[in-house]
Amino acid sequence: MNTAPNAPRSSDHIHIDLIGGLAGDMFIAAFLHAGLVTAEELSEVMSLVGLGTIKVLEHSVMRYGIEATHISFMGWDAEQERDHRHLSEIEEMIQRSNLPDDVKRRSISMFYKLGEVESKTHDIPLETVHFHEIGAIDSILDFVGAAYIIERCAGSWSASKVPVGEGIVEMSHGPMPAMAPATAKLLEGFSLEPTGLNGELVTPTGATILKELGLSTPGLSVSGVLREEGFGAGTKDFDRRANVVRIARYE
Repeated sequence: MNTAPNAPRSSDHIHIDLIGGLAGDMFIAAFLHAGLVTAEELSEVMSLVGLGTIKVLEHSVMRYGIEATHISFMGWDAEQERDHRHLSEIEEMIQRSNLPDDVKRRSISMFYKLGEVESKTHDIPLETVHFHEIGAIDSILDFVGAAYIIERCAGSWSASKVPVGEGIVEMSHGPMPAMAPATAKLLEGFSLEPTGLNGELVTPTGATILKELGLSTPGLSVSGVLREEGFGAGTKDFDRRANVVRIARYE
């Protein structure tokens, strides 16, 4: 596998600076921008899911004066594309895939964390949780890519306060608060930072990643030698804040 030459080591510390929020693709893109993983490496891993030969595409973008990486995926069969799947179907897909066992476990763990809060939010049994946007192929690949990165960066982690937006956004369930109920449940125990911006800043996928890392309080004092940093971009442009997440690797 074509791994990055400066891939993190188990003794490293990764700090996540949630400047403009977090989504799964932003998390992955930040590691690509920092050179801690390669697009070829991630493409190879994601192709093991069994959805087709996946290619991770990197795009250089500007977000409020910051150059960052934005990513997209391509390569799956059109008949695979739909925006809703049950938790049981996604678990079966990952279990029968050729992914490394640790990446399988981590991916399924994240889907279950999100499934549990969706189950409580909608008062339905866990096994019947029906993912909407999260059931789409690109969201499944977000979780698989994040799981691979977390497993390969098996050091310590910290994160800044979590910025949150306000207002109402349109989702598959209908109008929802900008911080969706499932996201809010996942972020219990985190220090939140109101931004005054309209819209969703942290997606359910992004909140699940933070929960999976076991982070509950901001890590504001990071010591060590800074080696790399990278910026992963979201799709939107904000007026007063760069829609990026920054990751920094310390030795």
